[in-house]
Amino acid sequence: MKRILILTILLMSSLAWAGSTTVVVGQGGAGGGACTTATDSVQFAFADTEEGLSAGACTTTTYRGQYFTLSGTAVLTGVSLECGRDATPTGNTTIYLYAYDTAGDAPSGSALASCVVANSSLSATATETFFEFSSPYSASAGTYCVYAVTEDVFVITRTNTNPVANSTSILSTDSGSSWSEGASYDFLGEGVYGCN
Repeated sequence: MKRILILTILLMSSLAWAGSTTVVVGQGGAGGGACTTATDSVQFAFADTEEGLSAGACTTTTYRGQYFTLSGTAVLTGVSLECGRDATPTGNTTIYLYAYDTAGDAPSGSALASCVVANSSLSATATETFFEFSSPYSASAGTYCVYAVTEDVFVITRTNTNPVANSTSILSTDSGSSWSEGASYDFLGEGVYGCN
């Protein structure tokens, strides 16, 4: 499928969360039946704070993600993260949506949705970025996760202040063979989008 890149610049800022630039990247997901641009809203919110910030780097072997719990059904269309690339970007980054096994502390089964973007299309500074899934996913109530896999370096802003309920960051340092939960950190970003 031909990738479609849509850049929507709202307000320039390097790291300030409240006034960060919003960049929309994706593969032209068709809105998922009942979903339209007008009806999409945050189905699960990630952290929204200026405190306790640090950079969590993803590499070719280090994957970072966040699990979250949906209390009801929703058509999930994408995820908004504060993130950036390295100075000389190559290759792509893929954002995956998976079911999450809370007993095993790891993604479960096959990918439910994904978004592939060229690293060169991402901002070199921490920027709020919406990753649109190529095909929306109709989710039932349950626990899911999103995580990033990159062919270069992809940096996600995280915070250790005001943790989000029913959610925490997850980490693999061996290309997804094993995972651990980072209870002291949450992704900074608006969260997972979709419609009911």
